[in-house]
Amino acid sequence: MKKDQHEWTEEVFQSMRGSQRARPRPDLFSKIEDQINLHEAKVIPIVQWKWAAAVAVMILFINITALVVYNQSETITEDYAVVNTYGEPLLTTYQIFE
Repeated sequence: MKKDQHEWTEEVFQSMRGSQRARPRPDLFSKIEDQINLHEAKVIPIVQWKWAAAVAVMILFINITALVVYNQSETITEDYAVVNTYGEPLLTTYQIFE
């Protein structure tokens, strides 16, 4: 099988013998230059960049504020939670009136 592959590659290379190198049309280079010169680079005004930066800062500020408020609300609920520090529960039975 390796010999068959080798013969096949040799046949392919031999079939390319005598062929000429591809040549582009003479006016192709000038057409490419014309296309490049037609398209001007789009310049984004600095005002748009300022607006984009302002929006990004606002989003970041809102997210940080939300995280701080969320963390504070968790600590407040933990501080005001009633913690049973005694070993026994307050009610030993569920019969209130005996």
